[in-house]
Formats: sequence, C-alpha cells, structure tokens
Amino acid sequence: MGIVLGFTTARSLDWKRGVAANVAARLAADGVARVAVVDADPRSCDVGDRLGMTVRGRLEWPDLTVVPLSVSAKPAMTAGHIRSLADRFDIVVVDLPAGAGAPGPVLESGLLERVDRLVVMTELSVAALRSTRRWAELVSWAKNAGHVQHDVEVVAAVCDEEVADDGARSRLATTLGLPVVASVPQLWGRIPPNLGFGPTLGFPVLDQALRSVALLDATGNSFHADSSNGQSCAPAHAAVSSVK
Repeated sequence: MGIVLGFTTARSLDWKRGVAANVAARLAADGVARVAVVDADPRSCDVGDRLGMTVRGRLEWPDLTVVPLSVSAKPAMTAGHIRSLADRFDIVVVDLPAGAGAPGPVLESGLLERVDRLVVMTELSVAALRSTRRWAELVSWAKNAGHVQHDVEVVAAVCDEEVADDGARSRLATTLGLPVVASVPQLWGRIPPNLGFGPTLGFPVLDQALRSVALLDATGNSFHADSSNGQSCAPAHAAVSSVK
C-alpha cells in the first residue's frame, strides 16, 4: 500500500499546485519509487495543464503517472481513484482543494480517507499565517469529531526563499500549531526556467526542499515531522510575531 500525500492551502492557490506537481516530479526523478500525481482541485485544474497532460498518462521523464481532473472530476470518483492508485503506486501526490480537511463545503471526507500526510502551504504574510493557523485549528477539531481520520499527519510548508535556523522554524511552528517541514523557493511559475509548465528539477536547494515537504529522502526513506526538530529549516519573518 503506497503513501498518499495531500496538498492544500488555507487561502492562496498560487503555491500549492506548483509544489504538488514539483514534489511528485522530484520523487519520480529520484527513481526509487513508483509515483502518481492526481489533480483533485476543480478550482484550479492546474496539475494536468502544468505537466502537459489532458488525459491520464505517463511522462516520458521523469517516470510519473499523471491523473488530470478530466479523470477525477467527481469527488466520489476521486476517492476511488486515490484508493486504487495507492494499491498500485508507492507514492500518490494529490492536489486537493483549498481548505481541505477543515469543516465546511470542501471537507469532502472521501477525498481525505486515504491521505497519510496532509501538507498545508502558506506564505509569510500576516493574513496567510492567520488563515493557516485557523485552518489548523479547524482540522484539529474535525479530527477530534471523527470527520478526518486521526492518523493523518498534518504539517505545514512555507513558500519563501529564506531558510533560517532551527529556532526560527520552531517559533513559526509554534505560531501555526503545526510542524513546519520545509521552506520552498519558487523556481517555477511565470518566469524561467519553465514559464509555469513542467517540473523544475536540478536545482539542489529546490530538490532538497521538495523532498523535505514529502518527508522523504533521496533513497525513498520516510521520516516524520517534529515541531521542535524537523528535517529542514523554515524561514523567519517579522510577520510571525504579528499573528494574534
């Protein structure tokens, strides 16, 4: 049974979908696991477009199976696809709707029933950090109420180029109420090298950040997040002290 990594965000779609696509590509390029990526976010419909796939298929390189939204348009079908893919692949990366896991119209328990690790992407603005902290509180409530399975590992990753020391990462984790596993520089998007399409591979700082988001190393070994001494550092920012 493969591990399922779900990606969401409390407010902004801009980073979440790019990180999901690039994490899947990075892990596939490492060549130690069979990897699939599923587009399950009807608001963005981005992963298939980003990887140049309109129907389910495999990239020539890296060896990555892509399931675009055209295959997984209905939530019930998506949950079924995720379960089926987890039986056939070592790692399944799922681009989830914004706010996934929190009570409300996008909770969709079926989408989350096979997710092992739920990663929330956040920026370092005061508004983004407040929203992410509130999302974390709601997900905790949903887990306690039985709407989300208790064994889902919920972590945060930050969209920023700065990487600070363990103390700064720990303070940010305290602010959010979640382990912070990585700081991901944006080396993709509407700028070179790929103008927003395809995976961006071969940048050591990005490659390591993407593995840290997945909590997997280059050999495919898995580890767990720890809010006080995780596998990678998170950025420090003045906004942290402004979150009330």
